[in-house]
Amino acid sequence: MKIGTMNYPARNPLEKIDRYGRHGFDFMDFTLEPPAADSDQIDPSAVRAAPASASSVTTAYYLPIGSPIAGS
Repeated sequence: MKIGTMNYPARNPLEKIDRYGRHGFDFMDFTLEPPAADSDQIDPSAVRAAPASASSVTTAYYLPIGSPIAGS
């Protein structure tokens, strides 16, 4: 069995990736939502570099590129 958790989008997602990895979660369901995890605020390179501490990071099969959340 794998145990995971979802990031809380009101907090810095990079800090959450690190924290969940240190607490032994097998994965993090990475959600891109305002206020702190809006797709416009995420540095993809930093996210790609961070999962080593959390084993893996998953997200939906789509990203809100065609339908941005900003301004909602």
